[in-house]
Amino acid sequence: MWADYLISAVSYDGDRLIRSAVRHEDAGDGVGAGEEVDRMTISSEIRKGRRYCTVYSGVDTWRRGSDVRSFTVGGQPYLRTDSNRVRMDNLGDLPEPAADPAGAQAALPDPG
Repeated sequence: MWADYLISAVSYDGDRLIRSAVRHEDAGDGVGAGEEVDRMTISSEIRKGRRYCTVYSGVDTWRRGSDVRSFTVGGQPYLRTDSNRVRMDNLGDLPEPAADPAGAQAALPDPG
């Protein structure tokens, strides 16, 4: 299991804040269907101890990306995969969400 939730796509607004992200439950032996969530949901869950990481879809498989971190500046939460503490979100080079975030379920490759 890589994390509690895996993020496979993200869209940003004009201020480079996450508008929505597609997250999947990490079932250990597979990836659940995707659902769109907002940045406040992700930030709140990370503060509660839930782990998030990015993932990339391949042909019948998923590749692990980076851990997602939350930090606060001036009372505003930000989400990033790097350690820069700037006032914008950054989850790397994930694609924009597709029209149907559910997508196909696929088995996770053995991380060992």
